[in-house]
Amino acid sequence: MRRVLYADQPRQDVASLLENMGRAHLCLGNSSKSLPYFEQALEVKKVLYGNKPCEDIAISPQYIGSTYIRIGNFYQSLHYYEQALAMREALYTDKPCKNESVSRLIGLLQDIGTAYETIDRVC
Repeated sequence: MRRVLYADQPRQDVASLLENMGRAHLCLGNSSKSLPYFEQALEVKKVLYGNKPCEDIAISPQYIGSTYIRIGNFYQSLHYYEQALAMREALYTDKPCKNESVSRLIGLLQDIGTAYETIDRVC
């Protein structure tokens, strides 16, 4: 409904709803159905925030990377994890990050390690 009402205006609440739909599909085990929602949310956020590093944008590629891990596309997951990592590094180069951000960064690094570990086992 919000996408219909605000089709010409990207909005943060629409991006959040798209991410929530993606997360719901992940929880239900529908990884491939979650991917389009996460990708749409990322596109909306890019329009909203441009190319500026932003905590809100950085989580989106991480969700996409996690989805690709569940689908079994490990190389594609690394592509998105690296985007998320680059954005987080840009965010916290000159300033300290909050505890929540540290937790997200640690989770991201663990996800990257898991992807590489899985690639090593599979290949």
